[in-house]
Amino acid sequence: MHRAQNLQYLQDRPVMLDELWMPAGLFPGLDAEGFAGREGTIYGLYQRRFGLSVLRTEERLRAEAASPDIAALLGLPPAAPVLRILRVAHAIGDRPVELRLSWVDTREHEYRNSLG
Repeated sequence: MHRAQNLQYLQDRPVMLDELWMPAGLFPGLDAEGFAGREGTIYGLYQRRFGLSVLRTEERLRAEAASPDIAALLGLPPAAPVLRILRVAHAIGDRPVELRLSWVDTREHEYRNSLG
């Protein structure tokens, strides 16, 4: 199983932290350097390099208190409220290709997702 972390910024501030898990058999040769140095989106990397097109995602959302580690990465005080998102991404044939756990600081931005 491959694991990656992705910190996303808006207006030079961290607003979203993703922890991703991907089956190693679907992503041969994927390493931290290749993931971090990708051009474009994560799903674009899956498609261009591994021929896996994400067609559908399922998400579960809830509010929770940020752990000290999550809060530090997002620049928040410990236990600050964050939006927690659990996502499973599916490729052609409804094959699960990624499990993603995200934490979002929604104090100044709202979470919006559109796949398509």
